[in-house]
Amino acid sequence: MRYTPFAPRCVPIHPSVVRHFGITYVDEATRYQFLSEGAFTFNEYVLRFMRSEWNLDLEEGIADTHRGDAGAAEKLRKGLAQSAFSAIGWHLLSILLEREGDDAGAIGASRRAAALAPRVPSVPLRLGRLLMRAGDVAGAEWAFREAVWVAGENWRTHAGLRDCLLHQGRLVEAIVEAREAVALSPDKQAAHAELDRLQQRYAGASYPAN
Repeated sequence: MRYTPFAPRCVPIHPSVVRHFGITYVDEATRYQFLSEGAFTFNEYVLRFMRSEWNLDLEEGIADTHRGDAGAAEKLRKGLAQSAFSAIGWHLLSILLEREGDDAGAIGASRRAAALAPRVPSVPLRLGRLLMRAGDVAGAEWAFREAVWVAGENWRTHAGLRDCLLHQGRLVEAIVEAREAVALSPDKQAAHAELDRLQQRYAGASYPAN
């Protein structure tokens, strides 16, 4: 698997251990995931742990969003003011802003989430859908291709790219992605129905001979 469906958790490596063993994949600038708040350097991570510091507004905003409670967006905003590197915070705020009809705000929050968590497929998928609806088809295609690259085994990534290509009139390329979506989700009737529709459309079109 090229991505994990589980929330990222990190345990920092002490700089003295890095030096002793000559570890090259981490250094003093390496950042480690801390709860939902984002990534911190070793010193920042350890100090937060020792002081029992955590972002109450952010955690409550995340929980309230999942429960559908009122006021979740305001808590997320307060939490993000302290933890601007929280990918899940920006992702959930994007969802809430879209529900409120603030498409521009939703796109902005989704861009922040995508920059922080490019390897979580739901993040570029959401950005792609928002951009396509806003008319930024090129940006949407980039986001969907990022999702496919990260999680090509997830049928939803191919379905998103399929819809984006079809929106541009690129029927043959859309059919390729539709077939991938069906191969990865043989039990999804919607994916089968869309592939059948596209293939019928292709069969009814007139194309010059190669």
